[in-house]
Formats: sequence, C-alpha cells, structure tokens
Amino acid sequence: HESSERVRFEPALPMSKLPSSHNMDARGRDIAIIAFFALLPFFSMALVYGDVTSKYLYLILGVDALLAYFAYELITGKRALAPGGMLHAALGLTILALILSAATGVFLDRSLWSDIFWMSGVVFLAHMAALAYLLGQYVSERAWPLLRTAVALSAGALGLLSLIGPYGFQLAEQVLFIPVRTSGLSLGNETYLGAYLLIGLLFGIGELFAARGTRRIALIVSSALILCSPLIINFSLLTGGVSLTRLLDAPELFLGLARSSSVAAFALIAFAAGYLVLRRLVKAKDAARAVLGWFALFLALVGGGIALLLAPGSFVQEAYIK
Repeated sequence: HESSERVRFEPALPMSKLPSSHNMDARGRDIAIIAFFALLPFFSMALVYGDVTSKYLYLILGVDALLAYFAYELITGKRALAPGGMLHAALGLTILALILSAATGVFLDRSLWSDIFWMSGVVFLAHMAALAYLLGQYVSERAWPLLRTAVALSAGALGLLSLIGPYGFQLAEQVLFIPVRTSGLSLGNETYLGAYLLIGLLFGIGELFAARGTRRIALIVSSALILCSPLIINFSLLTGGVSLTRLLDAPELFLGLARSSSVAAFALIAFAAGYLVLRRLVKAKDAARAVLGWFALFLALVGGGIALLLAPGSFVQEAYIK
C-alpha cells in the first residue's frame, strides 16, 4: 500500500529480492510480449487481403493465448484477479454496450465480426479491451519503455524497407520474406503503414528524452529512417528532384505518400523541437509553466487547423482537396 487512498498492485518485495524463478518468469513474459508487438507489422499470410487480415488473426490468437495463460494462473492460484482502474471499467462497459447492440440490431453498423478492412467487429474490439487489461497485469514497469522502444525500432525497420523499395532508392522488390514492391509494404497500403510509422515516431521521440547510450542512438537512427521514408517526406526532396522555388509555390510537395501521417509527423517534430528549446532556455522554476503554455498553444494551432480543414471553402480545405 502506497497510502491509505491509493493502492498499487505490486509485489510486497522489490523485484531484486523476490525468488529468482519469479524474476525469470517475469522477464520471460516481458520479452515475449515485446517480441510479439515488435514482429506484428511483419507478419503476413496468404489470405484474402492477407497483409491486413493476417494482422487481425495474429492479434486475436496472441490475445487468446495470453488469456489462456491468465486463466491457468487464476485456476492454479499463481495469480489473483486484480481489479482494474476506471479506464478498464469504461472499456468493459463499452464492450458490453456493443455486444448488446450487435445482438439486438440496434446499431446496424456494428456486428460481432470485422469486415476485411475496418476493425469494427465486437469480437476484435473485445480482444483489444482484454489486451489492455492483460498488459497491465503482465508487463512490468521497467519493461514499458522497452516495449515502446521495440515498436519504434520496428517502425524504423519499415522506414528502411520503404527506402529500399521502388518508391525510394529502387534497390529491391523484396527483402527476405517481406515484399517492398508496394507503397504499403507488409501492412497492405500506405495509409496503414503511414499510421504505424507515425506511432513509431511518437514512441521514439518520447523515449529519446529518457534513453541513454546505445538505446538512445538506436532511437535516433530509427526516427531518422521514419522521417526519411517516402511515406513521410516527398522522396524527391532528398534526391534534389524538387526545387526550392517549386516547394515555395506548392508546400504540399513536402509531404510523403501517406499525407495525413506526414502532416502529423512534422507537427510532432515541431512540438518536440519547441519542447527542447524551452527546456534549454527557460529556467527550471519556470519550465513547467512554459511547457504547459507551449502545449496549450500547440493544441490551439492544431485545433485551428482542423477547424479550417472542416470549414467549407477555407484555404486549408482547398489545399487538402488539391
């Protein structure tokens, strides 16, 4: 018990003082979960729209295996059923509402099973809610940074593959078992790949502020590969195919193939750059207030951009349509 008001569901003893078998089990689970997420974007099978549907299968079977292990530990008394937080309760109520909607036909757009492209099925969403709970039970506190780093590095690997393919340096159409001949690589299309690269960049930049040594260098390289990917930046800019004059006349030429993810990625870089400048220039006693002000200003700018995007006839909407 950390205090009378707040309870932390952690071992009573520090990890270093627990039995070695406990430490080994926990370390093995951390490694397995980290590897599971790191390999996710590279998994594909010869199915209908296999680059997409195989990811659903991979996630569902992985969660089912973890659920079976969790049930085994509950039955054998190796683990107690710990209550979740408010987020878990909200997820549970949401899934219950979706199940009732699917069963009664109240929400006709929702069914138990996903269609091929959208993760809309209640079965899949229920598995993702279960995964959120299980990760809280099994991933140790020190493993979370490693998990985020693994996702960032796998996104960096995809950025490198996109540079090797025909939309980059045109060096190959396949690397090992991964086809690189299409813009979406192993994720099906450029929208999905761009979104994954964006998540990897977000995790990578977030971990950069705390990482040291080899992990920091790996995250810098990974973030650079993501930003140089043809999905994030117009590859012609890197090879001199677009002049500065053309770029000034048409700023959208700066964007990569996954345009929404490209805009979001450079907005993220702008936010991180502003944060770093404030950390270096503002005194420690004023740092929190300055960072909060920068965050509020950044949100206002993003919100204003979204509002203009949705406003009929605005220059932002016209540029987006163009």
